[in-house]
Amino acid sequence: MKDLYSYLCVSILLTCLMLLTGCQSEISLSTPTGVIVGNLQEQHMEFLGIPYANAPVNDLRWQPPVAKAPFSEPYSAQQFQAACPQFAQMNSVFNSNEDCLFLNIWRPINSADNLPVMVFLHGGGLATGAGSESRYNGQTLAINQNVIVVTINYRLGYLGYLSLPELTQEQGHSGNYGFLDQNLALKWVNKNIASFGGNPHQVTLFGESAGANSACLHLASPLSQDLFQNVILQSQGLYSSCVINLPSQQASEALGESFASIVNCQENTLQCLRDKSIFKLNLTLFAKGYKNGPIHTSNALPLRANIDNYFLTEQPLTTFRQGKLAHKNILMGVNKNEGTLFFTFDQDLENDHQYSLELKERYPLTYQKVAALYPLSGYSNANQAMADILGDKTFVCRSQQLAQHLAESGSQVYFYYFTQPVDSHMLPILSLFGGNGMTLGTFHASEIPYVFGVESIFGKLDEAAMNTSLVMQQLWGSFSYHNKPISLPSQPIWPLFEPATGSVLNLNSPLSIINGLKQEKCEFWNQPSA
Repeated sequence: MKDLYSYLCVSILLTCLMLLTGCQSEISLSTPTGVIVGNLQEQHMEFLGIPYANAPVNDLRWQPPVAKAPFSEPYSAQQFQAACPQFAQMNSVFNSNEDCLFLNIWRPINSADNLPVMVFLHGGGLATGAGSESRYNGQTLAINQNVIVVTINYRLGYLGYLSLPELTQEQGHSGNYGFLDQNLALKWVNKNIASFGGNPHQVTLFGESAGANSACLHLASPLSQDLFQNVILQSQGLYSSCVINLPSQQASEALGESFASIVNCQENTLQCLRDKSIFKLNLTLFAKGYKNGPIHTSNALPLRANIDNYFLTEQPLTTFRQGKLAHKNILMGVNKNEGTLFFTFDQDLENDHQYSLELKERYPLTYQKVAALYPLSGYSNANQAMADILGDKTFVCRSQQLAQHLAESGSQVYFYYFTQPVDSHMLPILSLFGGNGMTLGTFHASEIPYVFGVESIFGKLDEAAMNTSLVMQQLWGSFSYHNKPISLPSQPIWPLFEPATGSVLNLNSPLSIINGLKQEKCEFWNQPSA
């Protein structure tokens, strides 16, 4: 870090030159990985598209990631690099660049060293997304909270989570490659971040949706527990990898063999799969009508963690219940209308009879109790009711169940409920593609613009929204500094989540405290029979 201050001392001059010439100024840092050249902006510096692993191609496809060797000459980290291949929509057939394991770094320029570090894992159902998406731009959060923000890419879909007997024989385990990518990125941060002015011993791992599920798995993984100190879990509930039982290695291998059959690799399976291009694999899957993504999960392809006795040695819930978790500080929560985004394209349920039939099909043993908890008379239409059911069952209640287990294991847990009215571009966009006109409300992922302070299709930031955004950034940032969220003097103190009271912070304007969030409904949904 001896050179960092010299660079910061000339930052004003460089910024003036940038404004005069209209050109972007450069900044170079010497790191254990080599010299890295980034962009110097008016209030921050950014280093984009830094490779943390070798390209997982050829024989490295479906292998644990291999750390990138140090650069022999200065590396230009001045623009984002490729997202990982993802099979979720037709244009993904043509997204076939497997050299995608990159990370991005933002830091404020007029700051001392030893800043807290916030490493973000993107969502997308382990099937879509990238750390380079504009909604995850870390500059505003870094500047406003005086922290370093890191985002990463990791392998997705069948490239990230395929298990096969041949792979297990080759490596001693298989699957979980996307999580191992995340683990290696955390190791890169621990090794290099001091060169960017960051404190490798004050790392907060945070993620949204599948990224939050991933972060939770790192809590349980013996490979990751020493790589971060704090965790933020935003809307981790849908796949609930830390609450529901994950498949065994053998069960995941069976799914992998089914995948191999689908893409015509029954013979010499592993070599066949490695020889096929991503274009050919995706084209075959689309031709056979398969879908893979966070919303369309019918005909699901390899897309989950498994107990591989390497990254995960037992069910995460077992780790938490038996007190094996290295105690972390945890900030977590959910949004008010988590389920609406997932029901936007479902068929319209036009009356009480259709609603009843839908409940009987989904919950054959408990539909009467579900109907009593969610009477259609309380909703504008049946789709809104079904969305509320999904949101409660898989997000609100499972997340509180996880919070309870984490608190009982000795961790300090802070739980939020995001209810800010959201004005977004999502509904008119979804309507163009045949959405059923549901009211989205405070939907899944709508908190992201508030956390990063970046307007996107997920949320507009008008004056009222910006006020809430600044409050949320302050809470997230103070958590990364002090291992607990610090409220401003005019705000209520965010209480610890206690299983007996279930106190949560209502993130709205103004802030408030809620006790026993959806208690009756969660007592029902968290029963094994539900």
